[in-house]
Amino acid sequence: QIEKAMNDVKERQALYCDHL
Repeated sequence: QIEKAMNDVKERQALYCDHL
């Protein structure tokens, strides 16, 4: 579950960076 959570966070960060 931890690895999945980390991947979700990375994806969210990538999307956030794209919006910037």
